[in-house]
This record gives sequence, C-alpha cells and structure tokens, in this order.
Amino acid sequence: MWATILTNNWVRRGAVALALFVALWGYGALKDGQGYKRAETVYQLKIEKLKSDQALQAITELERQQAANEAAKRREAELLADLKQQNNDLDQLLLEQSVEALQDSNANGGGINASSVRRLNQIK
Repeated sequence: MWATILTNNWVRRGAVALALFVALWGYGALKDGQGYKRAETVYQLKIEKLKSDQALQAITELERQQAANEAAKRREAELLADLKQQNNDLDQLLLEQSVEALQDSNANGGGINASSVRRLNQIK
C-alpha cells in the first residue's frame, strides 16, 4: 500500500510542493528575522546619535551658562570696586569737611555762613 501511495504522481508532486513551501517559508522567516535585526541596529545607532547630540547640547549650554556667569561676576566686581572707590572718596570728603567744620570760627554762630554752604554743596 505504501508503495502505491509513494509512486502516485500526485502524491509526489504534493510532497515536492510541500517541501518547496516549507523551504520558502523557512527562508522567509530567516530573512524576516534578519530584517528586524537590521532595523534594530539602525534605530540603535539613531538613538545613540540622539543621545550624543543631547549630551553635546547639554555641555554647550553649561559652557554658555558658565561664560555668562563669569562675565556677570566680572561686571559685578568692577561695579563693586567702583562703589568702594566712591565710598572711600565720600569718606575722605566727609573727613575733610569735619576738619574744616571744626576749624570754622563761625561754627557756633546762629546761622549758616558761606563756608558752611560751600561744605554742604560739596557733599551733594
């Protein structure tokens, strides 16, 4: 009985077709899996590039912020030095005015004389 089935042309053709179908299906499955691996590799590279671009942008932004902070610190230091100089100048002027006021012979008078007005005007 098996001999008759195996010698039948339709059975042989069906077996060959089934073998061909299984071979093509296996080849397709193999190629499909390789396509996924290729796509995974491509997208992994894209993700890594995005991460490195973001890291570079973060570093660039930090450097920009540090430069801006340093410039602001320099401006503040210059302003502070200028204010200290102005304060020292004002202290010196007040000291000179105090000495002149102590030496003014009309200091105990009832009004403001010309030298007192001059000293007051210098403080403005």
